[in-house]
Amino acid sequence: MDDDTPLDQLYGDAIYEVDLPAGTVALRAGADPPHGLPRALAIITAWNPGAARPGEAENRAANLRLEAEITRRGATWFPARGRDAAATHVEPSFAILDISPEDALALARQFGQAAIVYVHGGRVTLLWCE
Repeated sequence: MDDDTPLDQLYGDAIYEVDLPAGTVALRAGADPPHGLPRALAIITAWNPGAARPGEAENRAANLRLEAEITRRGATWFPARGRDAAATHVEPSFAILDISPEDALALARQFGQAAIVYVHGGRVTLLWCE
C-alpha cells in the first residue's frame, strides 16, 4: 500500500471480497454488485484505522474485538477482505448482513475506521465515517 495515496483513492480502487456460502463474490465501490446478493450488507474491518498503520498483532487483536462485538449483537456475518488490485495489501474484514447504514457507520467509528462499503438496492457505495 502506498502511504502517499489519499484514503479516498485507496478505498475507491480496492476490491472487496466476501466469502458467501455459494462462493466468493468481488465488489468494487461504484460498480453494480454481483447478481444474487439477496440482502443489504456492510463490509467493516478494524484493520489499519483511518490513516494509522499499527503492526499485525495490534490489527489482529482489533479485528478480534470487532468480531466479538458483531457476535455480541447477534448479527449474521461472513468473512470478507479488502485488498488492492495486486493483492499485496489485504485487510481481513466482516460482511455483516441486514445492518442499517447508520448502525454500520457507528460500528466502524467505534473501531476508528474512515469508511465502510455498503451494498444495498443494487449499489456498492463507500460511506464515510466523518
